[in-house]
Amino acid sequence: MSGEQAEIDRIVDEFVGTTAHVRGAVLGSADGHPLTASLDDIDAEPSTVAAMGAAALGLSTQLARVATEATTASTYVRASGVQVWVFDIGNAATLTVFGAEHGDAAAIVQASQRAAGRVITALT
Repeated sequence: MSGEQAEIDRIVDEFVGTTAHVRGAVLGSADGHPLTASLDDIDAEPSTVAAMGAAALGLSTQLARVATEATTASTYVRASGVQVWVFDIGNAATLTVFGAEHGDAAAIVQASQRAAGRVITALT
């Protein structure tokens, strides 16, 4: 395992393990391949989540372009039992985050953005 891989594994594991109401996360490449995952509380394959995260962010970007030229930095889904965010990580990766239904969305987003910044630093 490379030092870079070990670092992104540690970042995602620490993010999931220390952020209240976060149930799991997958860091995926922009084209939908898993780079690392921490899904102890989520019954899903990292490869499936990474692919869906990349697709969701791509669709959100296209939808946003109907109204503006700005790219999409994140997308959000709320369903019974879960909140899901997909964050763009420097146009090179996505971070898909699963949060508890009634978790503090603002705190989860803030922690996700900090983790995303740490991933960008690790990858550059």
